[in-house]
Amino acid sequence: MRGPGASTLAKSIPFVVDRSGSAIRDSRVVRGIAWAAAAAFGAVQVLATPYRPSSEDIVSYLDVADAYRRQDWNGALNGYWSPLYSWVLGLAEAIVRPSPAWELTFVRLVNFAVFVLALGAFEFFLLQVMASHERAVAAEDARSSRPLSLPPWMWRAAGYSLFLWSSLVWTGLRSDTPDLCAAALMLAAAGLLVRTQTTGLSYAGAAALGASAGLSYLARTANFPIALLVIACLLGRHARRRLPQTALAMCAFAVVALPFVAGLSEAKHRLTIGDSGRMNYVWNVYPGGYIVPGLHWQGGPGEAGTPIHPTRRIWTRPDVFEFAHGRQTYPPWTDPSYWYDGLQVHFNAAAQIRTVVANLQFSAGMFLPAVAVLYAAIAFLGGFIASIRALVFQEWRLLLLAAAGLATYMFGTSLSAANIPTQPSTRYIAVFIVMLFAALASSIRLPDFARSRRLLTALTLTAAVLLSGRLALWTVRNAGSVAAPAPATRLMEVAAGLSAAGIGPESPVAILGRKGQHEFWARLGRIRIIGQVPDPDAFLHAAPDVQEQVLDVLAGTGAVALVADQWAAGHRGQSWQRLGRSDYFMIGLGGRQRR
Repeated sequence: MRGPGASTLAKSIPFVVDRSGSAIRDSRVVRGIAWAAAAAFGAVQVLATPYRPSSEDIVSYLDVADAYRRQDWNGALNGYWSPLYSWVLGLAEAIVRPSPAWELTFVRLVNFAVFVLALGAFEFFLLQVMASHERAVAAEDARSSRPLSLPPWMWRAAGYSLFLWSSLVWTGLRSDTPDLCAAALMLAAAGLLVRTQTTGLSYAGAAALGASAGLSYLARTANFPIALLVIACLLGRHARRRLPQTALAMCAFAVVALPFVAGLSEAKHRLTIGDSGRMNYVWNVYPGGYIVPGLHWQGGPGEAGTPIHPTRRIWTRPDVFEFAHGRQTYPPWTDPSYWYDGLQVHFNAAAQIRTVVANLQFSAGMFLPAVAVLYAAIAFLGGFIASIRALVFQEWRLLLLAAAGLATYMFGTSLSAANIPTQPSTRYIAVFIVMLFAALASSIRLPDFARSRRLLTALTLTAAVLLSGRLALWTVRNAGSVAAPAPATRLMEVAAGLSAAGIGPESPVAILGRKGQHEFWARLGRIRIIGQVPDPDAFLHAAPDVQEQVLDVLAGTGAVALVADQWAAGHRGQSWQRLGRSDYFMIGLGGRQRR
């Protein structure tokens, strides 16, 4: 039963409401434990992988950050990589100025700082959802329906467990991507939206919401339509009354987002908000399977189009490409959209259905069993119809945003194809699953009986123990890596060996093999890769005269050396020079005739 002071307490404490002061204190204890666990788990994740980049993507973000710092707008206005993460990295590096040897470790520390900000955004979001739930329950209580109000400790125990799992496992601090930035901003915008249900919509709040939505787009291009949806949800049932605040929110969004849209559109000579969506659609959905290659696209197949300015194939059998393009570590991946201008996107119903089905199968285990268990418990307690009604008619804003975010990636890419252990594709949808469960929890309408409280308590504790327990086990397994030597020495040996050979910052080189084998040492040495032989076997097993001709055409690009990793160790037909104590080798090209 409810205490007599419930309504007074609800009014006096708008965001943290419960039946007693001890319960409120318990909620603060849960919050303190959650923040301490977040700091510990996050720190171990950072320290366990201090110099192990998740993918070559981070080199591109750092190159873009450099371009912004030196006001090289041609290099900075990038159609593939969203700008906000590069801005954050660039600002942090301008303040701290880490040495090249510590740059990737510094990136991890920036990721940890972003994680802390995301934690604060989640706290704000959670408070607004709690307040909205309490207000809705209080309104029904006034009609004598006596629904159960979820206590703050329950919100925090379940909410923080899910948030930490989504941030540290589904996204991860070792994932050097803007996803935590995007999640923080989307949670802030969603929290402001939910707040309008309890405190109304002030002009300052509307401006903050629009700005947060705009920044979320700058963190991830796919958030552009979702950001507009956030603003549209302000109207609700009071569209005419809220029209001025909604217009202000839209203006704030425009102030934040449109300068980048305008600059990028001017650079691309066409209206665009970014090209990552269409490129990933072609790579992963239709025709999919990277039938259109992820690098060195020369046109086709079929209706895929023809590149306006492709990388230049300067030799065949083996293929050799040249792509000098500004002060970039590896130009084809610094701005892929430049090299893929001319790519055509086409819809194919069969391919789209296959992708959606595969994505549903991939993501089903992430949250659908938990949804099924929750609603089975609600049905058992007799609140199924009331909860569904509340979800659809009261929590529709959060439900709509979560559904829109999930649908964007269900239709727009292949989650399984994009999934790698160090950079899981679950990061795309993690924040929207958090929002979905917030909507589901806020819509729970159960009779305020002892068995309802007992069952929800059991479900909450079970979920919290399972999620936090698995996080703890992960932390223990990774704690042993904290003291392990980082692989920075190997990469620095390559840069140092090249420097000893007179190849230093801004020097152009060619590489033998995949880009992932070379981008990190090149970034450390601030060396430019301008040519590539992608297939090392094809080169190393070619006839000696063919190898000589390939080296000549590479010298003709201006490259001063061809660098290879351990592939070259067993092939002494050329004058390979070992770079320090690393497994990398080089052949100097400076003395060759340039064509």
